Amino acid sequence: MSATDQEKKLSIADDMKEWREGRDIGLKGTTEDAPAGTWDVSAITGVGDVYDHVRQMVVDLKAWKDGDLAWGDISPSIIIEGAPGTGKTYLARQVGKVLGEENSVITSFADWQSSGKGHLGTLIQAMKDSFKEARNKAPAILFIDEIDSLSSRENEGHGNNDSYWRGLINAFLAEMDVSTMEGVLVIGACNDVSGIDPAILRDGRFDETLYMELPGPEFIAQILQKKLPDLDPDDIAKTARMLTGETPAAIDGAVRKMKAECRRKKTDFSLAALEERLLPDPEMREAIWKRVSLHECGHAIAGKALGLGTVERVLMHAQGSGFAQSRLKSTEGVIEELDARLTMIMAGRAAEELCLGSKSSGAGGSDKSDLAKATQIALAIETRYGMGETGALYAKLKDADWHFGPISDSVKKRIATAGERALDVLSKNRVLLCDMAEDLATCRSMDGHRLQDWLDQVAPYDMSADIVSPIMTCYEFVTAMVESSVRFSNMKTRASAVSAMRSGDEVVIPLMRIGYFYGNKRKAASNASWAAVCMAGYKIATKGLPQNAVMKVRELVSFSEFLLAKDEMAKFKELEDGEEVKRAVKEIGQYAQMRINLQERADA
Repeated sequence: MSATDQEKKLSIADDMKEWREGRDIGLKGTTEDAPAGTWDVSAITGVGDVYDHVRQMVVDLKAWKDGDLAWGDISPSIIIEGAPGTGKTYLARQVGKVLGEENSVITSFADWQSSGKGHLGTLIQAMKDSFKEARNKAPAILFIDEIDSLSSRENEGHGNNDSYWRGLINAFLAEMDVSTMEGVLVIGACNDVSGIDPAILRDGRFDETLYMELPGPEFIAQILQKKLPDLDPDDIAKTARMLTGETPAAIDGAVRKMKAECRRKKTDFSLAALEERLLPDPEMREAIWKRVSLHECGHAIAGKALGLGTVERVLMHAQGSGFAQSRLKSTEGVIEELDARLTMIMAGRAAEELCLGSKSSGAGGSDKSDLAKATQIALAIETRYGMGETGALYAKLKDADWHFGPISDSVKKRIATAGERALDVLSKNRVLLCDMAEDLATCRSMDGHRLQDWLDQVAPYDMSADIVSPIMTCYEFVTAMVESSVRFSNMKTRASAVSAMRSGDEVVIPLMRIGYFYGNKRKAASNASWAAVCMAGYKIATKGLPQNAVMKVRELVSFSEFLLAKDEMAKFKELEDGEEVKRAVKEIGQYAQMRINLQERADA
């Protein structure tokens, strides 16, 4: 074998050795530093509420073991929720290392399922064996990964397997009874708790759910220092700040791959190269971070201005996303509070629009995104809470049932109005928003006094402030006609407002002209559509008319032409000749006819 082949073989062997030592642990290698079975919680490294809580659980377990604490005074079970790669399994292995193999059982739903081809009987037996082993090892930790596989018994997705899942969850509930598990700490881990059967999450099973946040610069520096002990701590701290929000697993994986490259190429490890591997392209980096910082600070400022609770942390992810973590206060559940929550959710998108003149896709993209959350709340207002334009209604709808028609229009309108209100909140704090975002782009993570100093400058916002909705639907226009007592006369014929709508441009376009003129006289939304402005103006113009007022169509047209000649109506002149207005007029006529047909059927 040549020297080159020997060198290659040794390099691959080294790589394989490091891979085996590190796989499936998250922050690989750290647990090697802690002697097994020491019960020394200082060996459970990590920064954040989850790590603090777990360390306290171990301290309490040792106190029970030593006879210094009653078991009834201990909170023995938690679920840790977090994105993949955040270190949930790593934390469990750290605890297992501290307690020792003789005092730990680390398993997962996949382990149970693989025990016998997924057959219910063998799966349940494997699950029972894990609980039995933990009880026999007490004092002990039982860690169960992928616990979100135990989805709700009411989950429609189970289909024909409903009895299988019901039997499995009932068996789990029978085992997971803390009153029969003295001396056992139970930690469940998952990516999303929302689908777990509610009975599993109640007190007496899992007492608390904690969210494993992505790490801040302090924790990342700790990770890098352990992996790269020969590098300068100041350089590591600088890189850690740049990588804030990246998952421990991604950082560990990148370090291992780069170490392998350095061995092959006989070069030194470079933190700058690590940054290049994990961060966005340099030419786009600053623009991405600026947008993300504005987005997250927008959420924080709106939450503070609306008095929704306590903003605890604002963080930017290395790859170009982030979050503003808030602890919402208890509410009465009235419509004003729900609209305030919608406003806070839409404030990230509004901050981008206000300061950069454009919106990105960052508010959408997943069922946990801002737009998804806003849609869920707005839809619930219409179909679950009985507080929307549809009235006192409860309906469990699938997406296809509401994506079109009046409910869809109402949902979109409420979200759009929340977005406009968010713009109003942030426009009153624009300088603060820009300065705070610039600071966040520098430090990457804000909490404690640094965050509070910024938020103390936010003035409370009055939710009763008048806001023009940025959208208007044709359905809404016709509905307003129904609610109006105004009648229209043409020659010797009188007609209700809805009947007049069927005439198309003869009545509708003059009303739009008048609405557009008066809509722009008030504080119109900065991003309101022309139709929304028309609607707002129409309401203003007709508000002062007497009950059952009669408007002559001839005079209506003449007055609208008088307004159209004014300079501020130049934009609407162009719109009238476009396809959008013509299409809207046609749709309004169709909605009006449909409304009349439905009424005639009801009266028959």
